[in-house]
Amino acid sequence: MQRAVLVTGASRGLGLELIRQLGRAERPPRYLFAACRDPEGARGRDLKNFAKCFSNIKIVKMDLDDFDSIQESAEEIQKALLPALLQAAQLSDEPGFSSKKAAVINMSSIMASMELFNIQHGKTYAYRISKAALNMVTKCLANELKPHGILCASVHPGWVRTDMGGEKAPLTKEESVQGILKVLSRLSEQDNGLFLDWRGQLLPW
Repeated sequence: MQRAVLVTGASRGLGLELIRQLGRAERPPRYLFAACRDPEGARGRDLKNFAKCFSNIKIVKMDLDDFDSIQESAEEIQKALLPALLQAAQLSDEPGFSSKKAAVINMSSIMASMELFNIQHGKTYAYRISKAALNMVTKCLANELKPHGILCASVHPGWVRTDMGGEKAPLTKEESVQGILKVLSRLSEQDNGLFLDWRGQLLPW
């Protein structure tokens, strides 16, 4: 298992489930950073209660109340994470590319795919555009970080029963995250810069 993992959006939904499954893993990360906007608020309660039982889980507050704070947080994350990723890649005994070595995994959505566009998903312009932009970030990072041995990929978690997905969604959070973690464990150099779903199937941009 990885030495250190950072999960953003960790106070609810898939982010919280990732923290739960990684925390309970047979070989959990030595450091598991759970980043969220308001760990002291109502949404952070479940995360805080879970983290109390695990000494390796560290809760990180991310201030994202306005554009300036979003930009500042992004710059701070980049300054903190890029050196850590570079060091992890350099010191790792893992050959080639893998999530056990150093990786950036972006949680995307099939709704970002232009080829698989389906009007039945609703207009949701902002959501579609933001996830399509995230996919471009993945491609850019994959190209930029490839010489350093850092893997980058976008993952669609499926239609999941969360506050956003609703009760009609066919997947539970547990099923989605189990699939995602299995996919991440198998990633290699050939997956760098790709868009995959929670079963490991390739998705078109």
